[in-house]
Formats: sequence, structure tokens, C-alpha cells
Amino acid sequence: MAGFPTWSAPQQQDVSEFVQAIARGLDTCEHAGATRADFYRRFGNRLEDRIDCTHCNFVRDWKVEDTDTVLLRLKAWWPGCDVREAIKREYETENLDAEYRCDQCGHKGCSTRSWRFARLAPCLLISIDRTQFRAGMQVPQKRAGRVKLPDMLP
Repeated sequence: MAGFPTWSAPQQQDVSEFVQAIARGLDTCEHAGATRADFYRRFGNRLEDRIDCTHCNFVRDWKVEDTDTVLLRLKAWWPGCDVREAIKREYETENLDAEYRCDQCGHKGCSTRSWRFARLAPCLLISIDRTQFRAGMQVPQKRAGRVKLPDMLP
């Protein structure tokens, strides 16, 4: 179909690349009857994050990112986890590493990042990253693990 890319068999594309290709293709297909705006009304999410410094109490304003997929990284604690719990854990407040320097006071290692969904799409496209890098190994391994998917998210 004109406007849509072809995927070569030995390459691996993830859901995010595929969805972006569909959205771009909608712009070029005259007979599709749908637009990119229609696509993002159904699949578009708005994710916001902010950084707080516990040393000087500086709070960076919410940074906005529009995305069509929700990325979940498969972690050691995840085997058999429900997708709702995985989303909660993936986007909970995290301590930034010791190398992160506060924009206001310049202090290192005392900042946290908070996430929130300002808009959650009616249809979620969830990309599960199962890649695991282990010390001393040059090739990443793919983790096995099941994820429980409910029919509806509250």
C-alpha cells in the first residue's frame, strides 16, 4: 500500500516504530478516510515528568512528551505481574543517580523524578522491553516472563 513502509524479515521493529509508520502513512493515503489527528485521539498519550531537588527544594516545571505507546521495561520483580502494577512501578517516583546535578543549586545525587499521565489514550499500545544487559556479556539477553493483561484498565 502506498505510503506505508515495508519491513524486511530479518529486522526487528517494535510496536512504537510500527505505530509511527502507520501515523505517517495516514497523512499520505488519500483513500484512508482517517487522519493523523484521528489516530492520536484514539492512541495518543501525554506523559509529563518533573524533577525535584531535595537539597534546595527546586522543582523543574512539568516537561511534556506526547507518545503513542506506553513503554514497560521487564524487570526482575515482574514475573507474573499484572500490567496495572507494572505501569504503576514503571512510572513511580525514582531517585536520580549520583551523577545528576540540580539545575538550580548544582548539588549532585539529591534529586527525584516524578511521572504522571496527563492524558491516557482510550486504546493503549503497550511496548514491553524484555532486553537485559548483564555484566561481562556483549550480547543482550531477552527475559522471559508473563504479563497479565486485563480487558479494561480502571
